[in-house]
Parts: sequence; structure tokens; C-alpha cells
Amino acid sequence: MRFTIKAKLATAFGVIIALSMTAGGIAFYQLSELDRSQQAIIAQGERAGKVADLQRDLQAQVRAEKNVMLASEDKDIEAAAADLQAARQRVQTISAEMYASASEQGKRLMDQVNAKSKTLNDIQNETLRLARLNSANRAEDLWRAEGTPALSAQNATIDSLLGELDKSSGSYEHEHAARIAMVLRFEVARSLRMLIENFTAAKPAELEQRRRAMIGQIDSVKRAVAAAATALKSVGISAEVLEAQAAQVQAVMVRALDVANEGGTIKAIELSKGDGRKALVEALAAYDAYGDFIEKRMKDLGVEGTNTASVAKTLLAAIVMASLLIAVAAAFWIALNISRGVAGAVSIANAVAAGDLTKTATVQSDDEVGDLITALNDTVEKLRDVVSQVNTAAENMSAGSQELSASAEQLSQGSTEQASSTEEASSSMEEMAANVKQNAENAATTEKMAGQSAK
Repeated sequence: MRFTIKAKLATAFGVIIALSMTAGGIAFYQLSELDRSQQAIIAQGERAGKVADLQRDLQAQVRAEKNVMLASEDKDIEAAAADLQAARQRVQTISAEMYASASEQGKRLMDQVNAKSKTLNDIQNETLRLARLNSANRAEDLWRAEGTPALSAQNATIDSLLGELDKSSGSYEHEHAARIAMVLRFEVARSLRMLIENFTAAKPAELEQRRRAMIGQIDSVKRAVAAAATALKSVGISAEVLEAQAAQVQAVMVRALDVANEGGTIKAIELSKGDGRKALVEALAAYDAYGDFIEKRMKDLGVEGTNTASVAKTLLAAIVMASLLIAVAAAFWIALNISRGVAGAVSIANAVAAGDLTKTATVQSDDEVGDLITALNDTVEKLRDVVSQVNTAAENMSAGSQELSASAEQLSQGSTEQASSTEEASSSMEEMAANVKQNAENAATTEKMAGQSAK
């Protein structure tokens, strides 16, 4: 099969170009993969930052919930509730953004996060509802607004009655009535202390226990009022004002006790410390699980990027080395073939220049160099034929020259004889010309005479 130098060069450079394009393609692909890995790592980093934002906003929810339970004024409760709703809205917005860009596994983890967050939100909603009752503070405000003035008026009435009883001291009935009035004052003071204890109860069970005790105490106060009224009436002192005031104080106490018994803040605290804390821990655990997934994904992407870079470096090094080896081998092979052919051609040319037409070269390749050697061999062969023909022609020419010389001598002798004959012919020609001229003149005369005769 003929394999020309052009084909050799084209093949060698084609292979090198193909390897270079392969190296470029691999480099482009691997760089694209590295860029994809880098973008994925950046995206995972952003997700990790969003997880931190979620946890921060979740903690903000919890702080706002605590502020709701600690607030004593309705405006403060509503302000804390607004903070809670704002933090919750931020959590929902970030969660929606993360869910939209998450993988299938990430979405499954986010579903768990959202479910745990919903449970926490439901509990916080109930906590917020209970805290808005503001039971203890409302009961305290009610007592301060209505109970304290009524109690002050009742105590003033008792003081007035004791003063009136002191004016008639010494009488057993008066002394007895004074002691009963003092017992009433003691029972009223005790009921006030127990009412305040209801306002400051910290647990529902404690609140219920104190409520029952307060109800019993109110009954004791009622009995004390009835006993005092009887004693006062026995000494001729009216107790209607005292009874009316006592009834008013007891009514306010019952109302305040009913409000306090709602236990809004207490139940809210208990719910927050119980189910709320459990839901918070589970929500944080779900966030941590998603954060661990993101961290693992980042590490996997880092390892994947490192492996990709390593494979790319190995492939590129191998391709570059293969390209170098092929280029060197092809250059050496082509140069060797050309140099061998050119050396053979130079040898033939030098031999021809020296007059040696017997030297030829062996054709070692089927290409342009081989064609050149073949042509030179043919040229030498033709030159040998030409030289041979020239030699034969030279010999023939030498023999012909000798014959020509003899013929020349004979021709010279013949030429001398011919010159004499020519002179004789010349004289005859002159005589013939004179005769022709005479004949012409005679013809003209005859023509003239004929013309005249015709006239």
C-alpha cells in the first residue's frame, strides 16, 4: 500500500491534533464539572447559612413566646406576639426557598422540618391564646380597681365600730362584740393574703389548691361577718353597712378568683415547658439533621471535585505524554525515511557527476522519496543507453568521415572537368541567345507587315 509523505505528515499531525482536541475536550469537561461542583458547594454553603437563619429565627420565636408569657400589659403581650409572628413568617419564607431548590432527599428532610415546625407553631398558638388571657394580671387589676377601695371602706367601718365599742368598754357584750369584730378583721386580712397567693400561683395544681382554700376562706369570712353582725346587734349597734360592704368585698374577691382561676399564663407556661419544649427540641433536631445532610453533601462534593481534578490531571498528563511520544516517533520516522532517500539520491548524483553510470540505489519506501530514487535510477539507465548510442554513432561517424573524404577527392576532380564543360556550354548559350534575338526581330517585322496587309 502506497503511503506518501503527505499521508505520513497528515496522519502524524492528525493524531497529534486529535489527541490535543481530546485533551482540550477532557479539560473543558472536567473544568465544567469542577465549576459545577464549586457552584454546588456554594449552593450548599448558602443552604447551610439558611439553616442557621432558620435556627436563629426559631430561637426568636421562642424568645417572643417567653416575652408574651412574661408581659403583664396587653400592649406588651401584643407586641411580643407580633414579634413571634414576624419570626415565624421569616422561618416559613426561608423554608419555602430551601424546599424549592432542595434535592429529593433534601425535600424529604425538609418535610420533616416543616412538620416539626408546624407542631411547634400549633403549640405556640395555644400558648399565645392562653397568655393573652393574662389571668393573674387581670384578676389583680380587678382587685386593685374594685376590691381595694371596697376593702378599705370595710376596714374603715370596722375601725369605726371598734371605736364605738371602746366607748362602752367594761360590758361583757361590748367586749365580746369587739373580739368578734377583730376576728372579722383577721379573717378578711387572711382572705386578702390567700387571694394574692392565687394571683401568684405558678402551677395549675397549685392554683386549684389555692382556689379551693380561698373558697373555704370566703365562707369563713361570711361566718365571721354574720357573727360580728349578731354581736353588734346584741349591743344595739347596726351592722347593715358592714354586711353590705363585706358582701361587696366578697363579690369582688369571687370575681377576681374566677379570673385568676383561668390560669392563662400558668397554663401557657406549663404548655411551653412541656409539649412546647418537646416540640422545640424535635424541630431543632430536624434542623440539625438537615444541616448534617448539607454538611455531608458539601464534603462529598469536595471529595468528588478532588477526584475529578485528579482524574483530569492524570488523563491530561497521559494524553500530553502520548502526543509527545507520537510526535517524536513520527518526526524521527519521517526524517529517517527522507534522509535515507535523499542520501541515496545524493549518492547517485555524485556518481553521475563523477561519470559513473553503473551506480543505482535501492528503493526502501513507497512514497515521494521512493519515486525520486526510482526516477534517478531510470535516469541513470537512460543515460547509459544514451552514452551507448552516442558511442555507436561516433564510430559510425568516423567510418563515414573516411568515406566522405574519398568522395570529396573524387568530387574535386570531377569539378575541374565540369568547369571546362561549363565554359563550352556558355559559348553555345551566347550563340543561341543571338539567334533567339534575331528570330524575335524577324517575328516583329513579319507581324508588322501582316498588319499592314490587313488594312
